[in-house]
Amino acid sequence: MIEVMVDAVPITVMQSAADFRAFRVEPSHIAVTVRGPIAEVQTLTARQLEVFINLTDVHDSAGLTKKILVHSPPGIAVVEVSHTEARLLPANSD
Repeated sequence: MIEVMVDAVPITVMQSAADFRAFRVEPSHIAVTVRGPIAEVQTLTARQLEVFINLTDVHDSAGLTKKILVHSPPGIAVVEVSHTEARLLPANSD
């Protein structure tokens, strides 16, 4: 077993198909440290990690902070993430 940090994993927003709200997520990417068998961890890519926030139960997203959820492939454990929460901002704010 080894531990590896996968950097710049993008955060995906899960929302209803009928939800057309637009916003930015900060941070937009996180680093994820994983542990698992050498052969599987050494070939793991950011695309194989599912990093997301769930907005299906949120009606007012302005200024909201949501927990970042991380799912890894079978046999690979998430050890640490660089951020545990993400902030939602209006899409047109700087």
